[in-house]
This record gives sequence, C-alpha cells and structure tokens, in this order.
Amino acid sequence: MTLYPGNESERPYIRKAIDKMKTSLGVKGKTIQVADKGLNCAKNIYEAKGYEDGYIFSRSVKTLSAKEEAWVFKEDDHWNKSPSGKYSYKDCEDTFEYSFKDDQGKDVKFSVREKRVVAFNPVQKAKQKREIDKLVAEARAKTLSKVKRSEFGDAAKFVKFVSKDNKDVSAKPVINYEAIEEAYKYCGYNMPVTSDTALDSLEIYKVYHNLWRIEETFRAMKTNLETRPVFLQKESTIKGHFLICYLAILLVLIIQVRESK
Repeated sequence: MTLYPGNESERPYIRKAIDKMKTSLGVKGKTIQVADKGLNCAKNIYEAKGYEDGYIFSRSVKTLSAKEEAWVFKEDDHWNKSPSGKYSYKDCEDTFEYSFKDDQGKDVKFSVREKRVVAFNPVQKAKQKREIDKLVAEARAKTLSKVKRSEFGDAAKFVKFVSKDNKDVSAKPVINYEAIEEAYKYCGYNMPVTSDTALDSLEIYKVYHNLWRIEETFRAMKTNLETRPVFLQKESTIKGHFLICYLAILLVLIIQVRESK
C-alpha cells in the first residue's frame, strides 16, 4: 500500500510502489502490473519495459486511432464467445507507437509489441447506459434550474455552454446531444492491452477483470469503514489512520475466506 498527496497524479506512483516492494521483500525477476485506464500512460509502459517487467492495462476505446477504432467496431467473424457466454471478444497483436515528455520536457518516442483484447459485454453496456441516463437527467434538471457552470459536476460532460456575445458570463447551458450519442457508442466495450503477447486472450481478460476485487475493497474502506474524509493533518497520523483501516479490511477478508471454506 502506498499513500500519496491527493492533489498529485497517481500515475508515477505505481513504479515507486513496485520498486519499494521488490526492495523490501527481496522480490526478483519479472512482475506484471495490472491496472485500469487511470494508470495506463506511455511513461508507465516505457518504464515497465525498461525494468523488464510486463503490464496488463486497460485502454480506452475512445482514445484509439480511427484505424484501431474501426477494427473494434467491425462486425466480422473474428469475434468469439466467452465460455460463460456473458461476453464476446477478439484480439490482435501488433507493434504500437507511444510517446511522452520526460522530466526535462523532451519528447520520448518508442514502440512496443502488444496484444490487445477487446471485449463486449451487453450487461455492462446496459449498466453504463443507465449511468449515462442518470447524468443526462441531472444535466437537464440543472440546465432548467440555471445553476452555475461549476455546479454541474460530472453532468457537465453532457452540457455545452453557448454564448451569444462570446462572453463566458452570459453562457447558456444546453444539452450536448452529440456527447450523449458518443458516450452511448462505447458502452459495453473494454480493451485490456499487454506486453506479454504469449498470454491467452481469456487469461488476459480474466486477470484484468479481477481488479473488481480491489475496487470492492476500496469501496468498503470508504463507505463501511469511513476511511475518508480524513480529519487529520500530520503525515504520521494520516498514515496511522489508513493503516488501521487497512488492517481492519484485511481481517474482514480473512474471515470471509475462512467462512467460505
């Protein structure tokens, strides 16, 4: 477990956490990082390869190039049904280009051989559409109420502010139907990408999908154990607070495992 300031990006910390883990526990050899879109960035991929480690990251279909996106949505005979029948999937292997700016602001470009597995889950699609509909309904209500731009929150992604005189103070919020349709388009799709091209596609998806267990743990810590908000100021007491919560959830998980046997 690694704690970092809430006003900083989490992306640089995965490498620090892995290095600390390897040093403190004497771990040698290759590790495979598994993370969602939040940690999938070119620099993390570059560093993972530089340390001869691997990764399974989620890639947003929305950020793909036009050529890659066309492959995702192509209705062809390459789609396979999962053993459970709950989702369909297909894969490809190719060399992909990445770039990022280093600490000195210089462009770093590199290529990596990746296997990409795109999966479509109709249940996930329905769930994501419901979440979008909820935000759209919130956006409509706030638009009619004429609240300030800063008060729209997550619903702001489905609103555009139109101004007749090009002055922000007089901008009028209206529903952005193009953004809604764009969001609907990607519902149900997920794409894990990995540098370990020898891995089986179903195994890649299974390993990535197991992140829900970690997400469930964090959700329990935040809601049931009231980990946040933190009413403390000193770094030592903040770390102590999270350590107690972490140990509590660990005990709960141990009890669950024992009861399931």
